[in-house]
Amino acid sequence: TLTPSPVVSNDGQVIVAAGSEGDILANGVLFQKLNLDAPVYGTPAIAADGTIYVMDTAGKLYAFNYVKWFFCFGGSCNFTGLQSPCRARRWAINLGSAPLTSPITGSDGMIATARVGGNFFGIVYSLVDMVRPDGVRFREEPVHGNAIGALAVSADQKVYASTDTGTLARIDFFCGASNCKIDDGSNPANSTPPLLAFGSVY
Repeated sequence: TLTPSPVVSNDGQVIVAAGSEGDILANGVLFQKLNLDAPVYGTPAIAADGTIYVMDTAGKLYAFNYVKWFFCFGGSCNFTGLQSPCRARRWAINLGSAPLTSPITGSDGMIATARVGGNFFGIVYSLVDMVRPDGVRFREEPVHGNAIGALAVSADQKVYASTDTGTLARIDFFCGASNCKIDDGSNPANSTPPLLAFGSVY
């Protein structure tokens, strides 16, 4: 189990995950509970539009976005809608195996997370998934070893994962080639989640 940490939204709300719920606090007071089908795994992620993404221990990824209210008067309806201060479950997708990292969002709204892969003739691997904001799995890529703690996403949409074998992998989910992954498996020296800053990986 990956212990969750609180995260803060652009409007100052604090999201705390515990048990099978995600609690949203506003001004230090519980504002809303988001219900999951299994215990939370890791730390939620928040997109620029306020959508909250959460993993559970069964490998299901959830999206909770703001609800819109629509009003009709005398047969005329406002289809633009007013944004509610509350969120509701938009979708949930079962990725197929137990999670290894918290979800993370990129600047384009795509969501990345890593999960248990399998064992191929004695070689343990994990799977890094890219999921679209509408809940459709875009692509998955295997990496050598089990991903550690968290992924990192660069401004140019590359996803970085470090694993318990010491491997650091860079995945380009949008490349047109058959192999869109680079790793340093021949020189393993990594033991913590990757950190991106100023164009470098730490």
